[in-house]
Amino acid sequence: PFTITTSNGNPGTLGASGGGVRADYIGGEIYTKTRDEWFNPLAFARPADGTLGNVGKNTIRGPATNQWDISVYKTTRISERVNLQFRAESFNTFNHTQFAAFNTAISVPNPGTPVTQATRGQAGVVTDTRDPRNIQLALKLLF
Repeated sequence: PFTITTSNGNPGTLGASGGGVRADYIGGEIYTKTRDEWFNPLAFARPADGTLGNVGKNTIRGPATNQWDISVYKTTRISERVNLQFRAESFNTFNHTQFAAFNTAISVPNPGTPVTQATRGQAGVVTDTRDPRNIQLALKLLF
């Protein structure tokens, strides 16, 4: 879960517990779920000075994970007390691109004004992905 915040809000004497001033939701579709725009920043506004915004904490859900890890091994007996094990392990086997984080801060110059195309900046843009496919091979001598 993520919280939409404003990077230049002024909470006044209210304080800003939990990561800064939250944005105001002004209506409209929230999710777009693309790499360039995970959420629609145009549905939010900078709250008036002295307020914390009407968006609750952790109201936006981030991308889900779709990761398959596979492990196979073969143990071969060399003698009565010695075995050799070959292991092949693959993490994120199908190499799905998985978004990990996105920019949740809106920045609007004037209090009480909504985000526009000109002021949206990088809000909603995916900033990180999880690891790609990783394969490892190993030999293990058991005695």
